[in-house]
Amino acid sequence: MPQFLMPSLGADMTEGTVLQWLVHPGDTVHPGDVVAEVDTTKAAIEVECFDDGVIGEILVPEGSTVAVGTPLATIEPASMPAAQPQPTGPPLPTGEAVAETSAPHPAPASADKPPAESGRSPVAAHGNGERPDVLATPLIRRLAAEAGIDLHTVHGSAPGGRIVRADVDRLVAQEHRGGRPAGANGERTAVAEPIAAERGSTAPADRHVRASGYARRLARELWMDLAAVTGSGPGGAIRVADVRAAQRIATTAAAPRDGSGRMLGDGDASRAGGVSRAGGAEDSGRSLPGPAVPVPGEPAVTGTTAVPGRDQAAMRSLIAAAMTRSKRTVPHYYLSATIDMDAAMRWLRETNLRAPVSERILPPALLLRATALAARKVPQLNGFWVDDEFRPATDVHLGFVVSLRGGGIIVPTIAHADTLDVPAMMAALRGAVSRSREARLHAADTTPATLTVTNLGELGVDSVYGVIAAPQVAIVGFGAITERPCAVDGLLGVRPQLTVTLSADHRASDGAIGARFLNALADLIQRPEEL
Repeated sequence: MPQFLMPSLGADMTEGTVLQWLVHPGDTVHPGDVVAEVDTTKAAIEVECFDDGVIGEILVPEGSTVAVGTPLATIEPASMPAAQPQPTGPPLPTGEAVAETSAPHPAPASADKPPAESGRSPVAAHGNGERPDVLATPLIRRLAAEAGIDLHTVHGSAPGGRIVRADVDRLVAQEHRGGRPAGANGERTAVAEPIAAERGSTAPADRHVRASGYARRLARELWMDLAAVTGSGPGGAIRVADVRAAQRIATTAAAPRDGSGRMLGDGDASRAGGVSRAGGAEDSGRSLPGPAVPVPGEPAVTGTTAVPGRDQAAMRSLIAAAMTRSKRTVPHYYLSATIDMDAAMRWLRETNLRAPVSERILPPALLLRATALAARKVPQLNGFWVDDEFRPATDVHLGFVVSLRGGGIIVPTIAHADTLDVPAMMAALRGAVSRSREARLHAADTTPATLTVTNLGELGVDSVYGVIAAPQVAIVGFGAITERPCAVDGLLGVRPQLTVTLSADHRASDGAIGARFLNALADLIQRPEEL
């Protein structure tokens, strides 16, 4: 029987924690369906299914940490009945189930009436909450219920009008931008608002609380119990803003007060014990106790003592171990070249003038596209050093270094980067960076990279020489694009230029190969209209 295994979501991953199952036994799944959320040291990652079938049995419960390769669930052919495991605790009701139990039950229909005349809705007519007139898998139905989306109002984009995850994600994103999501005809979809009210203060255990992966991670860093946080998202789901609001309330409640119960001001607090004020604009006039706990994504407050999160320390240890191992075992050689960016920058300006603001292209997308094509032209740098030999990769999967606001780095991957044109590369880059900084990577973002790129140009440095992420054999570095004096056709002028560097494994290639790669890269960048 096929099994769904704990995936390896990076070279430094040895184990993972199942944060949340998005499917239950009996659910039909298809390739691309997200079935679980797995936590690694660096991020919470949505794990996709790669087979058609039915979820048989959940083998690893939520909250459990297991090694890579451990069976997490069984997947049975769609024709086979799914196993019915014994329940280990009270099931978490879906949004529809909660709404149904909170409503008065209609009187049972008489025996001589057909089911259609019993007065029950299509949802109530099916014990599993499925609507026969909506083309969607049980997983999509559950995701829609948790987001408070009425699938009757959703226009499916798949063949035959079938509703897929992208349709649900699109409506959720629209709801986040402003108001409730609109259905296919523009009407507002029904949002299960009573769920939040019914939750009250009797939230279930932390792992059964509906919350985003980033909200869970932030709560762990702040040592907060999610069961005590009231969610403002669809169906009472907890968002990052809810965790931060709860933190502000908790710290304000614990602020020092004088004998009459008055909250001490900044000066009083300092005299009472060195407490300094921290917080955003909405904390104006209130004093918070120290030491302050830093919130990822927000600047540190001067005068407070930062308490680093546990995950940040673990991430730093992983980075230290990987970089030390690479410098100790991989014989690096280094090359650099200066590239004239005049044609590339003119092409970008002209292209962006014709494009909507949301589709404008930034230089990193062009650089990544050129790097992917150069790797295809010089395959000796695209692959892995394994068992004392170089093994070239058949595809170009570009990893790129993303600096996290709270410190540390993460390296998501753009799979099959050589098949993406510049606009598609920009979209992939924007999405992966956003997911990295929200600690919510997709499984595709963790495809093993065949070549890595680091770009510190936005920080103003002229060049960067990266450390190879073994077993890869090279890393490309880009600095800032700056105006520099140069000679053009015998005349001195000022043109935009870029320094590109290459750190390569001397076991897999020699300097001549590296030079060929840099020359190919420069040639591609200087002919942007052909990318």
